[in-house]
Order: sequence, then structure tokens, then C-alpha cells
Amino acid sequence: MPNFIIRIQLTQESTTLYTFLRNELLKIGFSKRIKSKEGVEYRLPNGNYLINSNKNINEITNAVKKVALLVDKNAMILVIETQENGTSWSGLERC
Repeated sequence: MPNFIIRIQLTQESTTLYTFLRNELLKIGFSKRIKSKEGVEYRLPNGNYLINSNKNINEITNAVKKVALLVDKNAMILVIETQENGTSWSGLERC
């Protein structure tokens, strides 16, 4: 099952809006955590999410867009489908 990394930037910078967005995305299966090969979980930076899904990239984008539009009609959304062993990171906080 593919992983998708999502980045959302709201044009209205507001902690309240980002919190609402996060809570709504968590409700539909998105995560704020990424797991290393060793099984250690790390917290994703603000505005970034992860989902493991059988849906295609357009379905994932549309699901994110539907939620983002609730808080910002001009939200900027980036969805990337990753391959196995296709992610690397540095400096993330351990959960």
C-alpha cells in the first residue's frame, strides 16, 4: 500500500485554523507521525501529514482539499506518493 506525504500551507496563518485542519485530517486517517525502518516514530513538521492508503494520488488530494477548503479557500496543497525506502529525514522530534 503506498504512502503519501502531504504538505498544506494556509494563506491565513492562524494556530486555530491549523489546529482545526489537523484535527479534521486525523479524523479521516491522516497521521502527524512517520516511522523509521527501526520502528521509531517521529513527529512531522507543522502542515505535514502522512497517510498509507490504497487510494490513488488524486483521491488523496481531493480528500485533503475538501478539508483544507473548510478553513482556507486558497490553501496550498502538495501531495507526494512515496516509494518503499523513498523517504529520508533529519531533525524530526521523536514521539
